[in-house]
Amino acid sequence: MDLSIDQVIAVSSSVAAAVSAIATLCTVLQIAANKKSSYKPEVIFASTKFTTREVKDDPNDRGRDKQISVDVYNIGLGPAKNMKISWSFSISSALAKIDALADSGVNVKTFKYKNDFLFSNAEGGSSSAWRNQKTIIIDFVLPASVDKQSLVVRIPYVYSVLWESYVIAAVSDDKADLIDNFPELAFKVSYQDVAGIKYTISRKLKFDIVSISPGEGVAGSVSNSKE
Repeated sequence: MDLSIDQVIAVSSSVAAAVSAIATLCTVLQIAANKKSSYKPEVIFASTKFTTREVKDDPNDRGRDKQISVDVYNIGLGPAKNMKISWSFSISSALAKIDALADSGVNVKTFKYKNDFLFSNAEGGSSSAWRNQKTIIIDFVLPASVDKQSLVVRIPYVYSVLWESYVIAAVSDDKADLIDNFPELAFKVSYQDVAGIKYTISRKLKFDIVSISPGEGVAGSVSNSKE
């Protein structure tokens, strides 16, 4: 069917209008995406060095216990608010691993767990409330471009003291191959951007041991991977 010049012009105008509308829509979508990325946070847990004891001048002096911590950064462009970190691991399995070493004749510090409290079986030993360590609430984390200082997040002391006890005993008794059998410490993180959009991540910690000594306890680095 032959089209008149007026019809050709009309069709061309319609096509041009459609193309222009599509281009406008793409521009609007790109602007919206750029705006969203301008306030989107991205929280990461960086690989961090640690020691489980404070270092003393005397290498034979057992340093004071020191909690393992992880450096946290917000590498996104916007602040993260209402951040919640939830820790989890099998305490019963951890205690069973330690008790198994003790039953085999290894000199290891043992513990008991009751009513959400961990008790050291050593004379004059301390106790630690697991129920108060399961969750950490942080109001906000600024982008690293604004605040280059890391947010220091301590891992639960209950896990740290059990893990250290097991590791030192296993290595001292030439059973270092058992270290990887200790229950993993997992954590879930949720936070929001300024628009209230929620983000969640699930990870687990991995400990790389460098040395064990009376002064420093266990030294190494802690990283994380997907759960």
